[in-house]
Amino acid sequence: MLSTVLAGPEVQDCADHRGRVVGALAIGGIILAVVLVNRLPDPGPVVIGDDAALNQLAQSCFDGDMGACDDLFLDSPVASAGRPHRRG
Repeated sequence: MLSTVLAGPEVQDCADHRGRVVGALAIGGIILAVVLVNRLPDPGPVVIGDDAALNQLAQSCFDGDMGACDDLFLDSPVASAGRPHRRG
């Protein structure tokens, strides 16, 4: 009797329904991700200081060069804009 219940067309209908629900949830997740990404604020401009070399490192870091970010951190004075979280 159990095999009759599980092998009928109702099982296929259930699987079809489950597939539609999963598909709808996936599409909803994609739409939510796109909306959230488009609502993120634009990053602020790079703060320009008096040191041309540090300014170039800051711009490169802002543009995504992680090595420049490391160099900016190491080369900038303690407690400056390049090291805002270091105090000494």
